[in-house]
Amino acid sequence: ALGLSSKSLGITTTSSSATIAGLASTCITVSGHGQGGKYCVTKQGLLSYSGATPTSYFELTSYTRSPSGRLFALPAGATMVTLPGGATP
Repeated sequence: ALGLSSKSLGITTTSSSATIAGLASTCITVSGHGQGGKYCVTKQGLLSYSGATPTSYFELTSYTRSPSGRLFALPAGATMVTLPGGATP
């Protein structure tokens, strides 16, 4: 680490709170060198907002702790493929 603060590099950050999809979220806005973005996370640890422009962003619109199994059903004609196992330590 160089010990330089982000401010000395021309980067600013601000934190805020928001309610997104009915969930309390903690947000951080980062900007510098003509670019930036806003990122929010709920208290449950879910990404609730991520965006760099008003027209290009992700926003959580609803949340349920008990989603319907239909949401995870494969579409008609889908083919299942088994992936190879992971690496061993």
